[in-house]
Amino acid sequence: YVIYSQMLSATNRIKVGPMVTNPGTRNWTVTASHYATLNDMFGDRTVCGIGRGDSAMRVLGHKPSTLATLSEAMAVIKGLAEGKEVTYNGTQQQFPWSKGSSLDMYMGAYGPRALKLVGEQADGFILQLADPQIAKWTIEAVRTAASDSGRNPDDISICVAAPAYVGDNIAYQRDQVRWFGGM
Repeated sequence: YVIYSQMLSATNRIKVGPMVTNPGTRNWTVTASHYATLNDMFGDRTVCGIGRGDSAMRVLGHKPSTLATLSEAMAVIKGLAEGKEVTYNGTQQQFPWSKGSSLDMYMGAYGPRALKLVGEQADGFILQLADPQIAKWTIEAVRTAASDSGRNPDDISICVAAPAYVGDNIAYQRDQVRWFGGM
């Protein structure tokens, strides 16, 4: 998170954000304040990539967040960052200093229920693999969920964050990308 301000101050057009954060390792108001502050300083050039915290939470000895918690976190973080009043921990909260920036919420997902949540709520889908058959299935699941919930599937951005290893030895290259942090 610290380097984002440096990246934004040195550029005029790029967007920055994690691939991905999660609702379990950082207070949601701190996350929202981070984005609202950067957007206030540099224009709306942040995106919040978020997921259940599969690897991050397991490293800490905890289970990943539930999809219900993830859904609530996305609404709270986006709402606060955009200057709206939200309910968090049973209280009404709002950043009065926020100028109402815009924050896209991109969600990383794998399973059918998580893909459904992306289609119903998220602004974008983070696809953390590059297998053509799995990519086709997950993208179709997100688009179907969006349509079923009354959203335009074309309004959901697709972000591929797939591993790559460049070289001449395909067998070796393939072995290098069989496991990576998002899997």
